[in-house]
Order: sequence, then C-alpha cells, then structure tokens
Amino acid sequence: MKSISLNYNYLLNSAIEITHTCNLTIYDSFYIVVAKFCKTPLLTEDKKILENKNKFRFIKSPEEFKMVL
Repeated sequence: MKSISLNYNYLLNSAIEITHTCNLTIYDSFYIVVAKFCKTPLLTEDKKILENKNKFRFIKSPEEFKMVL
C-alpha cells in the first residue's frame, strides 16, 4: 500500500478559500479539495457544487459521468 503525506494546513486553507470564493459551506469545499488532491472526478448532484464546475473541471454531474463497462 502506498503511503501519502497530507499537508493539513494546505487542505484546510484551500477549503477555506473555496468556501469564500464559491459561496459554499466548508463541508462542501472539502469534497472539492479532496477530489483535487486525489486527482479524481467529483461526481455529485449537489446544485451548489455543480454551479462551480466551470472553476473546477473535475466536478461532474451524473449525466456527464460515463462509465465504461
């Protein structure tokens, strides 16, 4: 298993910045920060988060997300 090092101050500060710039709760902002950190799409139906998908290209609605079987 690969070990990763987390910079908690960076994650918290990033979430706080997103909270202020995107008018989201800190809770919702952490989802964006974690998805960005993990370099993975954020699949959500949350309308407030989806309003910011132009700022974060990895935010996707279920309709946009395509799964290859």
